[in-house]
Amino acid sequence: MAKQLEKSELEKVQELNNKLGQLKNQLGDLELNLADTKKAKADVLKAVEDVRGEFRTYGDELQEKYGKDISINVQDGTISELPAPNKEVEDDNKGNS
Repeated sequence: MAKQLEKSELEKVQELNNKLGQLKNQLGDLELNLADTKKAKADVLKAVEDVRGEFRTYGDELQEKYGKDISINVQDGTISELPAPNKEVEDDNKGNS
């Protein structure tokens, strides 16, 4: 005659088995969500690169029209020239003048 678990033992094994099955399902759902999130992130990063490329291209067009050393106020469209870089040689404080 085959041995058999007591009713309480069988119930405990079944309970643990059900919990494990639920956790596996949760893990599967999380993996699917993660895959969706990674795809969405990749799509957004691609869109960011596309817009950056558009910015570069349009920036080149604006520089062609208004000059390279400009600053554009994105709020009101005001264009101002950037100050020319200071080309003077600074004193190196070594006293060899």
